[in-house]
Amino acid sequence: MPVKGSIFSKMIILIVVLLLPVILLYIYFNHVSESHIRREIEQSTFGRLRFFLSQVETKLEQMSYYSAQIARDPTMSELQASSLDSDAFSKWKSVTSLSEKLRLLSSSSPWENHMNLYLPGSKEIISTDGSPYDESLFEYPLEPGWVRRKFTLYGTQMPGFVYHLIEPASYRVRPRDASFVIEVGFPERSLVSMLDEFKAGGPGDPFFYRPGTNPIRSRTSDVETVSLITGMLGSLPEDRSWTQDIRTENGSYLVYLIYSERLGMYLADYYPEESLFSSVHNSRTIFYLSIASLLLISLIGSLLFHRHVQTPILVLVRALQRLKQGDYSYRIRHRGGAEFEYLFDRYNGMAAELQMLIEHVYEEKLRSREAVLKQLQSQINPHFLYNSLNTIKTMSILGNVEAVESMIVNLGDFYRYTTRTEKRLAAVREEAEFVRSYLSIQQLRMPRLSFEMDIPQEMETLEIPRILLQPIVENAVVHGIENRLGAGAVEIRGELGEGWCRLIVSDNGKGLSREALASLEQKLQTPLTEQTGCGLWNVNQRLQLEFGPESGVSFFPSPLGGLGVELKWPVSNKERKDRKELTVRVSHSAG
Repeated sequence: MPVKGSIFSKMIILIVVLLLPVILLYIYFNHVSESHIRREIEQSTFGRLRFFLSQVETKLEQMSYYSAQIARDPTMSELQASSLDSDAFSKWKSVTSLSEKLRLLSSSSPWENHMNLYLPGSKEIISTDGSPYDESLFEYPLEPGWVRRKFTLYGTQMPGFVYHLIEPASYRVRPRDASFVIEVGFPERSLVSMLDEFKAGGPGDPFFYRPGTNPIRSRTSDVETVSLITGMLGSLPEDRSWTQDIRTENGSYLVYLIYSERLGMYLADYYPEESLFSSVHNSRTIFYLSIASLLLISLIGSLLFHRHVQTPILVLVRALQRLKQGDYSYRIRHRGGAEFEYLFDRYNGMAAELQMLIEHVYEEKLRSREAVLKQLQSQINPHFLYNSLNTIKTMSILGNVEAVESMIVNLGDFYRYTTRTEKRLAAVREEAEFVRSYLSIQQLRMPRLSFEMDIPQEMETLEIPRILLQPIVENAVVHGIENRLGAGAVEIRGELGEGWCRLIVSDNGKGLSREALASLEQKLQTPLTEQTGCGLWNVNQRLQLEFGPESGVSFFPSPLGGLGVELKWPVSNKERKDRKELTVRVSHSAG
């Protein structure tokens, strides 16, 4: 059905077309908002991390400066001189002075720390916490800058960071030969305390991280989350700042890192994406729920429209198509709204009136058709009678009494057949016998006339309109042979092919040219006039009235030398099969 679902589908397409730009715009603005939030959080986080890292590095720089201050102190020169001169009092005096200065500098630092002054030559140490001389410290080269390792503070080993100043600096690879080594160290818990303070003032959970080592976390940090994040960070370039998205089993995180050259570690902070974008995600969820609700309401409305409007329209269209196909008995049983109820009632009334009107018209058409057939048949009878009486008159004048008697007998049989008007159709076999009687009459008048008849047995039982073949044979005799000198021949042949039956009449008369044949076929398709011969025209009209417009009469040059006329009409394969079986049964019975 051409209109099936068209309105409903168009409504769905319209809804999608209206909602799609809204969804696309929202996705775009949501992406822009999320990107803006990411950028703002990134700038804010990096600002906080840089500020915090600057505080840490300021303290580290301050402690490094303490070691340089001790190294430049004049007392260091006095201590070295007293060691060379073996002046015990001067040495004690210098050691006491340096010890006081070390304790003063250590106490001025904001972090818990220790400061040790090593004299590798004499294997002596000046310490702020009473640490003993560590011979193993000078077995390997000392790394520059702050180094993360365990050290002793007040007799306890603990993780932390140490810084070594060596004099002279070139002896870093062999510190055992150096003049002195100043060691400054602080425990990791100092950084942990700063991380606690930093975390208390912000939303993140900062930690220090270096690939291959344990992170330094605040006391309240989530150990599992930090472990998952550091396990997925791996090695990173030593850039000033770095941002990375991490997806773990516990969720997705935005990780921000800043590299500290003094510590050789990253200061990192992370935020769960769910908490950062919760408002965006909530608004997105609300929007999608609203769109889904709107779409659902639209679909429900479309379905209601389809049920109460389009379905009745489709029912009406289907009924009209049934009416177009000729089914005037079809009635609409569907119930709809008040408007469609009215339309359905009007349609049913119209169909009933059309059915009644068409039945009357069809009956009138059948009666008219029967009258036309009888009229055409009655036109043939006088035509043949006129020709036959002329023949009898001619035979009487010639004095051929036997021929006249035979002709009158055959003519009586002939008209006995033609006057049986109660039967409109006759078998091909009866028509053939009727034509044989006619040709016998003509042979009595023209002894030079001969004829041959060949009709298949399975075709003999087929029914055709009465007196259909005789006018064709009469035209062949009168117009083709009668005015021609010499012997005349008429051949009548039947053919039964795939779906068609043919009766072919050929003569050896003078025939017609191609132009005359075309003109004759054209006259068969025009209404009957005084100039048009009624015989052939009647035969053509009767064939078409009985078997349809594809039936009719056609002309062709005869192989005998004259004119060939073909009568053609359709026959179904089933009818042909039934006739063939009937012929076989009749033949067996005759045998």
